[in-house]
Amino acid sequence: MGSSRFDRWAILLGVFLYKGGMALWTAGFYFLIYYLLALSITRIRAEVGPPTHEMFVIRPRQFLISVLGSRRISSPSLTMMSLYYTFNRGGRAHPMPHTLEGFKLSNTAKMCSVPFLFWP
Repeated sequence: MGSSRFDRWAILLGVFLYKGGMALWTAGFYFLIYYLLALSITRIRAEVGPPTHEMFVIRPRQFLISVLGSRRISSPSLTMMSLYYTFNRGGRAHPMPHTLEGFKLSNTAKMCSVPFLFWP
């Protein structure tokens, strides 16, 4: 099976980070925290409801700086993390909660959701 659009975007983001000078370990931790926050936002949306999954205070960049300190992270890594502020500024428009709701709606309507998983 060919690579999906998600794989292509993940590779593009990784190449962009690498070319920008971000250390690979920093990129790994950054995206690990990003995906854990995405799962948390999705869980909050599933448990509480639609208008409540905005998270302005917690971002991967602030978390890494708070835990490691800014001296342990190289300047290019800090700069590249700042460039990713646009897609992790808040959680309101995060696609995971909306995707989960779409799967729930397809399940309720007894639709086959397999084509949504393997969309080219």
